[in-house]
Amino acid sequence: MKREHPLSEILLVDDDPVIRLAIGEGIRNERFRINTARDGKEAIAACEKLRFDLAIIDQELPDTSGLELAKRLKFEFGIPFIFLTASDDFQTVSAASQLGALGYLVKPLTPSQVSAEIEASLSRSREIYNLGRAVHVSGIVSVALGLVMHSQGICRDDALALLHGICRPRNQSLKQLSEQIVDAYEEYVQTRLATGMEPELTALLKLP
Repeated sequence: MKREHPLSEILLVDDDPVIRLAIGEGIRNERFRINTARDGKEAIAACEKLRFDLAIIDQELPDTSGLELAKRLKFEFGIPFIFLTASDDFQTVSAASQLGALGYLVKPLTPSQVSAEIEASLSRSREIYNLGRAVHVSGIVSVALGLVMHSQGICRDDALALLHGICRPRNQSLKQLSEQIVDAYEEYVQTRLATGMEPELTALLKLP
Protein backbone atom coordinates (compact mmCIF):
# COMPACT_ATOMS: atom_id res chain seq x y z
CA MET A 1 0.00 0.00 0.00
CA LYS A 2 1.40 3.37 -1.05
CA ARG A 3 2.17 5.71 1.86
CA GLU A 4 0.43 9.08 1.83
CA HIS A 5 2.65 12.12 2.45
CA PRO A 6 1.12 14.98 4.46
CA LEU A 7 0.35 18.17 2.59
CA SER A 8 2.74 21.08 3.05
CA GLU A 9 0.83 24.13 4.22
CA ILE A 10 1.75 27.32 2.33
CA LEU A 11 0.75 30.83 3.44
CA LEU A 12 0.37 33.49 0.73
CA VAL A 13 0.25 37.08 2.05
CA ASP A 14 -0.78 39.69 -0.54
CA ASP A 15 -3.34 42.50 -0.50
CA ASP A 16 -4.08 42.06 -4.22
CA PRO A 17 -7.19 39.86 -4.56
CA VAL A 18 -6.21 38.97 -8.13
CA ILE A 19 -2.87 37.56 -6.95
CA ARG A 20 -4.54 35.67 -4.11
CA LEU A 21 -7.09 34.19 -6.49
CA ALA A 22 -4.56 33.36 -9.22
CA ILE A 23 -2.20 31.62 -6.83
CA GLY A 24 -4.58 30.41 -4.14
CA GLU A 25 -7.15 29.01 -6.56
CA GLY A 26 -4.98 28.59 -9.65
CA ILE A 27 -2.49 26.13 -8.23
CA ARG A 28 -3.54 22.52 -7.91
CA ASN A 29 -0.87 20.34 -6.32
CA GLU A 30 -1.13 17.09 -4.40
CA ARG A 31 1.92 17.97 -2.28
CA PHE A 32 0.96 21.36 -0.86
CA ARG A 33 -2.05 23.55 -0.08
CA ILE A 34 -2.24 27.34 -0.46
CA ASN A 35 -3.74 29.45 2.36
CA THR A 36 -4.14 33.21 1.86
CA ALA A 37 -4.04 36.39 3.94
CA ARG A 38 -4.43 39.98 2.76
CA ASP A 39 -2.25 41.72 5.35
CA GLY A 40 0.11 41.20 8.28
CA LYS A 41 -2.68 40.99 10.85
CA GLU A 42 -4.46 38.17 9.00
CA ALA A 43 -1.13 36.40 8.46
CA ILE A 44 -0.26 36.43 12.17
CA ALA A 45 -3.75 35.22 13.07
CA ALA A 46 -3.43 32.37 10.56
CA CYS A 47 -0.03 31.37 11.98
CA GLU A 48 -1.49 31.20 15.47
CA LYS A 49 -3.99 28.61 14.25
CA LEU A 50 -1.98 26.56 11.76
CA ARG A 51 1.65 25.45 11.38
CA PHE A 52 2.90 26.60 7.98
CA ASP A 53 5.83 25.06 6.13
CA LEU A 54 6.47 28.12 3.97
CA ALA A 55 5.21 31.68 3.51
CA ILE A 56 5.05 33.74 0.31
CA ILE A 57 5.12 37.39 1.40
CA ASP A 58 4.50 40.46 -0.74
CA GLN A 59 6.96 43.32 -0.39
CA GLU A 60 4.29 45.94 0.37
CA LEU A 61 1.30 45.25 2.64
CA PRO A 62 -1.41 47.63 3.91
CA ASP A 63 -0.40 47.42 7.58
CA THR A 64 3.32 46.51 7.51
CA SER A 65 6.26 45.89 5.21
CA GLY A 66 6.89 42.45 3.79
CA LEU A 67 10.32 42.35 5.44
CA GLU A 68 8.92 43.14 8.88
CA LEU A 69 6.27 40.44 8.52
CA ALA A 70 8.86 37.95 7.26
CA LYS A 71 10.98 38.69 10.32
CA ARG A 72 8.05 38.05 12.66
CA LEU A 73 7.02 34.83 10.96
CA LYS A 74 10.59 33.57 10.97
CA PHE A 75 11.53 34.38 14.56
CA GLU A 76 8.15 33.97 16.28
CA PHE A 77 6.81 30.98 14.33
CA GLY A 78 9.90 29.50 12.64
CA ILE A 79 8.39 29.79 9.15
CA PRO A 80 10.77 30.04 6.16
CA PHE A 81 9.68 32.41 3.41
CA ILE A 82 9.76 33.42 -0.25
CA PHE A 83 9.73 37.13 -1.02
CA LEU A 84 7.24 38.44 -3.58
CA THR A 85 8.25 41.73 -5.25
CA ALA A 86 7.10 44.02 -8.04
CA SER A 87 10.71 44.50 -9.17
CA ASP A 88 14.04 42.78 -8.66
CA ASP A 89 15.89 45.84 -7.33
CA PHE A 90 19.15 45.08 -5.54
CA GLN A 91 18.29 46.64 -2.17
CA THR A 92 15.06 44.68 -1.78
CA VAL A 93 16.61 41.39 -2.83
CA SER A 94 19.66 42.02 -0.62
CA ALA A 95 17.55 42.81 2.45
CA ALA A 96 15.41 39.70 1.94
CA SER A 97 18.53 37.59 1.38
CA GLN A 98 20.13 38.82 4.62
CA LEU A 99 16.94 37.87 6.44
CA GLY A 100 17.15 34.36 5.00
CA ALA A 101 14.70 34.30 2.07
CA LEU A 102 14.63 30.91 0.38
CA GLY A 103 13.61 32.41 -2.97
CA TYR A 104 12.16 35.38 -4.85
CA LEU A 105 9.20 35.82 -7.14
CA VAL A 106 8.88 38.91 -9.33
CA LYS A 107 5.45 40.05 -10.52
CA PRO A 108 3.81 39.45 -12.93
CA LEU A 109 3.92 35.71 -12.46
CA THR A 110 2.08 32.57 -13.40
CA PRO A 111 0.81 29.70 -11.22
CA SER A 112 3.39 27.38 -12.79
CA GLN A 113 6.22 29.74 -11.78
CA VAL A 114 4.92 29.93 -8.23
CA SER A 115 4.44 26.17 -8.01
CA ALA A 116 8.01 25.53 -9.19
CA GLU A 117 9.46 28.04 -6.71
CA ILE A 118 7.44 26.56 -3.86
CA GLU A 119 8.74 23.08 -4.67
CA ALA A 120 12.33 24.34 -4.82
CA SER A 121 12.00 26.35 -1.59
CA LEU A 122 10.44 23.46 0.31
CA SER A 123 13.33 21.30 -0.84
CA ARG A 124 15.87 23.93 0.29
CA SER A 125 14.10 24.24 3.62
CA ARG A 126 14.31 20.49 4.19
CA GLU A 127 18.00 20.50 3.22
CA ILE A 128 18.76 23.28 5.70
CA TYR A 129 16.85 21.47 8.44
CA ASN A 130 18.65 18.20 7.75
CA LEU A 131 22.01 19.96 7.63
CA GLY A 132 21.24 21.59 10.94
CA ARG A 133 20.57 18.21 12.52
CA ALA A 134 23.81 16.82 11.10
CA VAL A 135 26.02 19.76 12.03
CA HIS A 136 27.20 18.16 15.28
CA VAL A 137 28.77 15.33 13.27
CA SER A 138 31.36 17.64 11.73
CA GLY A 139 33.50 19.65 14.11
CA ILE A 140 34.84 21.83 11.30
CA VAL A 141 31.31 22.89 10.38
CA SER A 142 30.58 23.85 13.98
CA VAL A 143 33.75 25.95 14.12
CA ALA A 144 32.88 27.70 10.85
CA LEU A 145 29.34 28.37 12.06
CA GLY A 146 30.70 29.93 15.22
CA LEU A 147 33.01 32.20 13.23
CA VAL A 148 30.19 33.31 10.94
CA MET A 149 27.80 33.88 13.85
CA HIS A 150 30.39 36.03 15.61
CA SER A 151 31.47 38.05 12.56
CA GLN A 152 27.96 38.65 11.23
CA GLY A 153 26.13 38.95 14.54
CA ILE A 154 23.54 36.36 13.55
CA CYS A 155 22.05 33.22 15.09
CA ARG A 156 23.08 29.62 14.30
CA ASP A 157 20.17 28.92 11.93
CA ASP A 158 20.84 32.12 9.96
CA ALA A 159 24.57 31.30 9.78
CA LEU A 160 23.74 27.83 8.48
CA ALA A 161 21.35 29.26 5.89
CA LEU A 162 24.02 31.76 4.81
CA LEU A 163 26.67 29.06 4.32
CA HIS A 164 24.21 26.82 2.51
CA GLY A 165 23.34 29.69 0.15
CA ILE A 166 27.03 30.13 -0.67
CA CYS A 167 27.55 26.40 -1.24
CA ARG A 168 24.78 25.90 -3.79
CA PRO A 169 26.04 28.07 -6.71
CA ARG A 170 29.60 26.84 -6.11
CA ASN A 171 28.60 23.16 -6.02
CA GLN A 172 30.53 22.88 -2.76
CA SER A 173 29.80 20.76 0.25
CA LEU A 174 29.22 22.46 3.58
CA LYS A 175 32.33 20.78 4.94
CA GLN A 176 34.51 22.10 2.09
CA LEU A 177 33.31 25.67 2.59
CA SER A 178 33.76 25.36 6.36
CA GLU A 179 37.37 24.23 5.87
CA GLN A 180 38.03 27.28 3.69
CA ILE A 181 36.52 29.60 6.30
CA VAL A 182 38.56 28.10 9.14
CA ASP A 183 41.77 28.14 7.07
CA ALA A 184 41.19 31.79 6.14
CA TYR A 185 40.57 32.70 9.77
CA GLU A 186 43.68 30.87 10.95
CA GLU A 187 45.79 32.65 8.33
CA TYR A 188 44.29 35.97 9.37
CA VAL A 189 45.04 35.35 13.06
CA GLN A 190 48.59 34.19 12.37
CA THR A 191 49.24 37.26 10.21
CA ARG A 192 48.09 39.54 12.99
CA LEU A 193 50.22 37.68 15.52
CA ALA A 194 53.26 37.85 13.27
CA THR A 195 52.95 41.61 12.89
CA GLY A 196 52.68 42.13 16.63
CA MET A 197 49.11 43.41 16.52
CA GLU A 198 47.89 40.96 19.18
CA PRO A 199 50.52 40.92 21.96
CA GLU A 200 47.95 40.14 24.64
CA LEU A 201 46.76 37.04 22.79
CA THR A 202 50.34 35.97 22.15
CA ALA A 203 51.14 36.22 25.83
CA LEU A 204 47.96 34.44 26.82
CA LEU A 205 48.72 31.47 24.58
CA LYS A 206 52.44 31.62 25.38
CA LEU A 207 53.37 31.66 21.69
CA PRO A 208 56.97 32.39 20.65
